[in-house]
Amino acid sequence: RQKKLSEIKNDFINNLTHEFKTPIATTSLAAEMLVKENINKIPLKVKKYANVILYENTRLQTQVEQILRIASLEKGNFNFKYEKIDIHQLISSVIVSFELPIEKSKARITTKLNAKDSVVSTDITHLTNVIYNLVDNAMKYSPKVPEIIIETKNSKKGILIKVEDKG
Repeated sequence: RQKKLSEIKNDFINNLTHEFKTPIATTSLAAEMLVKENINKIPLKVKKYANVILYENTRLQTQVEQILRIASLEKGNFNFKYEKIDIHQLISSVIVSFELPIEKSKARITTKLNAKDSVVSTDITHLTNVIYNLVDNAMKYSPKVPEIIIETKNSKKGILIKVEDKG
């Protein structure tokens, strides 16, 4: 039992580290771009980088809330927080957070958002993490310059989401 608890704890710490490193790296890159000499002459770029920082900061806050919810789980109080969301909007917001790493690595992300009914009831934090991790892993582990395709389609039980690297 102690061994199993230790494995769960280690998995949690590894996952948590991954969840924090990516937004921190993205905000650092955005902040770097903001302090460059010529960037202040391009207001749209400044706004874009500031929005990336705000979005990633919100993600970090959500991760902290998730840690608190997991602590509640240990006390037996854990519940998913289901909300209706448009999966296509969620995917779009995840892609926006990857704009800087995409620019830096010359990667491409293409969407084929074919689901006609794209509203689902889900825990937004967990689903965002899943999509974010799939895209992040496709970027990291692509043997070439990443060419990521994110596709949705309806099925009898809901929506299928496919993240694939063609690079």
